[in-house]
Formats: sequence, C-alpha cells, structure tokens
Amino acid sequence: MKIPFYYNIRNLRSRTGTTALTIAGIAITVVVIVLLTGLLAGLNRAFVANGDPLNLLLLRKGLDTEYASSVTRESFQTVKSLPGIAQTGDQQPMASLEVVTGIIVRRRDGSGDTNVTLRGVDTAGIQLRPRIRIIEGRWFTAGQREMVAGRALRTRFNVNVGSKLFFGRGEWTVVGVFDNQNTVQESELWADSNQIVSESPRPHFSSMLVRASDDQALAGLKEKIATDQRLGLSVFDEPEYYARQVAAGNSIKFIGWFIALIMAAGSCFAAANTMFASVAYRAPEIAVLRVMGFSRMNILQSFLLESIVVGCLGGLLGILLMIPFQGFTTGTMNSFTFSEMVFRLEITPGVVLIALAAAVLMGALGGIVPAWSAARQDIIVRLRE
Repeated sequence: MKIPFYYNIRNLRSRTGTTALTIAGIAITVVVIVLLTGLLAGLNRAFVANGDPLNLLLLRKGLDTEYASSVTRESFQTVKSLPGIAQTGDQQPMASLEVVTGIIVRRRDGSGDTNVTLRGVDTAGIQLRPRIRIIEGRWFTAGQREMVAGRALRTRFNVNVGSKLFFGRGEWTVVGVFDNQNTVQESELWADSNQIVSESPRPHFSSMLVRASDDQALAGLKEKIATDQRLGLSVFDEPEYYARQVAAGNSIKFIGWFIALIMAAGSCFAAANTMFASVAYRAPEIAVLRVMGFSRMNILQSFLLESIVVGCLGGLLGILLMIPFQGFTTGTMNSFTFSEMVFRLEITPGVVLIALAAAVLMGALGGIVPAWSAARQDIIVRLRE
C-alpha cells in the first residue's frame, strides 16, 4: 500500500515559505544550466550545421585553418580541371579560389573594436553555398569596394546597408545583408576576392572550395589531391572542417559547467535542509503512518517523491524564466580564425530535457538522506512526542 500523492502535495502547501525558497534556488540553478546548454546548442548549430557533404576545402599542406593558409592561382587552375569536379549549368567547374583575412569593426554598444572575418569569394563561391540568400540590399559588385554582411553581425556591429568600413587603402561600403540559417558564416563579411587580395596587407589567396559531382567522385578527388606532391594541399570535408571549430566554445563549457556544478551543490543542500525540517516537524505524523501499516520503504518513497516534485517545480520555473531569451545573441573569439563569431541562444527540446533532468536530480539528491532519516524513525519514541 502506497502513501497517496495528495499527502505530499498537502505537505508542500503547508510549508509554503520554505518550499518556495527551495524551488527558487533550484530554478536559479536551472537558469544557469539552460543558459549554458542553450549557448552550446547555438554554438554547435553555427558550426556543425555548416557545409555541404560534397564540398572539399583545400588548404596549404600541413595547415588546418584558412587564416594561416596560402594557395596559388596556378594550383587552383590544376585543381579545377581535375575529373570529378561538379559543373554549373554553363559547364563551368564549381570551384572557388578564396581569401580569408580580418577586418577591425566597432561594436554597436560602443565597448570597443574587434576582429571580424572578411572572406573574399567570387560567383562560384556563392553558388557553392546555395543556402545563402540576400535578405536586404544586394550582392557586391566585382572590382568594387563593396561588402555584404552576415545577418548575425548586425546584432553586435554597425554593419547595416550603407555602413562604411575601412580596409586596405580606403573605405568599403556595406551593400547587402545575407542569411545562412544561423551558421558561422553569418559572422563574416564577404567581398570580391580579387579586390581584397589587391588591397590586403597579406596579398595571397587562402583556400579553395570545390564540389565533387557525386560521392564516388568525392573519394577519388580527395585521394588525388592529397597525394599530388606538386599541389602541396591538405583536403578537408567542409562539414568536418567546421565541426572541428566547436572547440571555440571550450571556455564557455568549462566556466559554465563549473558555475553550474557549484550552484547545483548549493541547491541540493537547500533541498536537503527543507526536507530535514519537514521530517523533524512531521515526526509524530510519520510514526502514525507506520502504525497505520505503511512500511519504511513507503515512507522513504513518499519523502523522496516530495523532494523530486520540488525539483521539478524549480526546473519548470527556471525554464519558463529563460524562454523570453530564446534567440539572444552573443559572441566569442574563434581560436581558428582569431576573430569574433556571433551565435544564438537555442532553447531546444534537448536543452529542456537536460534542464529538467538536472532539476529532478537535484531534488532527488537533496531528498534521499532526509527520506532515509524519515523511514528510520522509531515509532514508539515519536508517538510519545
């Protein structure tokens, strides 16, 4: 015979003050957990969701980042003539010679300047990323000092259509804003690759992006390019290259989880304190339950369930408090590109499940010792109190 669940609800309602404080403590911890896991979910989306499985990124041999790499026009001409490269509708190879550098941009809130990735592409480079679309203004004109900005940049920097940015030997005009489904490329500025190389302090191309015609051609291209000593190129699957950059969020993971663990320990102690007080207050009542035939296991389960309910309520409150911040944007330094990247807080179903599980765990850990104490009460002694 189990103790009715209504018994637990009644006891929680009779201790409104202490119960509310415990729920609030767990809710604050859950807010931190949702913030942390939501930021990591946004970071993962920015990187992992980027890239096409048929695209290959080619860098200088031995290097693993576009910022440090340099490639030549001559090797690009060789690569784009290889068999297995996909063709456009007008029979042109889908291959792009690109340059990646940095540009100093002032933050919108006036907190200072920072480095933002500037990518030089051509028409083929845009075609190789079909998910990218202009949502405001237009694409840059080749040979002109014009740029287009990723949508995410607008939330943190003054890069609206018509904005002026200084690079190389003069001012450049932002003529458009593009969207790429919240991926890392929305943290970049794009312009004509030849124009950037002609004005850059580092006048060389950084990488090549090519698309294979199919999966079979992909494997052949990777082997041929990687083993050709004349080219001197390293080959990366485009999605794999971006997935490796998730390491940019390591500092967020470490600091966030450290703070969350400390707060979770405090919440467990708060829950334990609340339940110990409940056990002390209800000692005669517990003895009566034993006399009525409820076993020690029934009492342990009842008190543990009560603590878990408190944890669940705290978890739900913490999640509700964070929902208005869905889509909140922030930035971090990308250690691969040495520039700031912008990403969003993503409160996904996975984030909600992690937060609820953490709240339940806090409630259970806080309640297990008091519940055990309640189950071990001496019936005769408590009835005399």
